[in-house]
Amino acid sequence: MTVAEVNVWMAHHDTPMQEVIERVRRIVLVSDSRIDECIRWSTPTFTYKGRAMASFYPKGSMYATLIFHKAGLLPQRFPHLEFAPRDARAMHVISIAEAELLRDEIGEIVSSWIRWSDAEALVDSSKFA
Repeated sequence: MTVAEVNVWMAHHDTPMQEVIERVRRIVLVSDSRIDECIRWSTPTFTYKGRAMASFYPKGSMYATLIFHKAGLLPQRFPHLEFAPRDARAMHVISIAEAELLRDEIGEIVSSWIRWSDAEALVDSSKFA
């Protein structure tokens, strides 16, 4: 799936938090040019080298929720990430203004996740050497 398919998904899944989801989406995409997006698990998902980094929980009506997969394994802790199952962490954003306030932290999370993912790939590849 492509960015165009995510655009179609966004256009057809109207939620009360649509504008906030779109702002967070844009913040993630500009945080690192290597981030791609697709529809996975029936929701917009950000990927890095094909690996799912984060997905929106699209059914919220009080806030937009972005789930960072495996963020519980990151060496850093981030103040706006909350516990979620399976080593995930969730970020809840209630407004466009809050999304803008979280812009730097989101960028730091993305950078940390990429560094962690690359290190994991090195460990995995060394197992087969």
